[in-house]
Amino acid sequence: NNKRFKDLEKVEEKFTEHCNEIIGTDCTAAEKANYIIYLLTERTPSAKK
Repeated sequence: NNKRFKDLEKVEEKFTEHCNEIIGTDCTAAEKANYIIYLLTERTPSAKK
């Protein structure tokens, strides 16, 4: 859902929170971009019939 990236302040706040939790520091701009691209292109696997 690409709507979640429309509020820049909220996105930055969440990146700061989660990057600090995961890697212990702020993410670089490149890391943020890579993650956003990943989220926008990732497809949820469909259930096998």
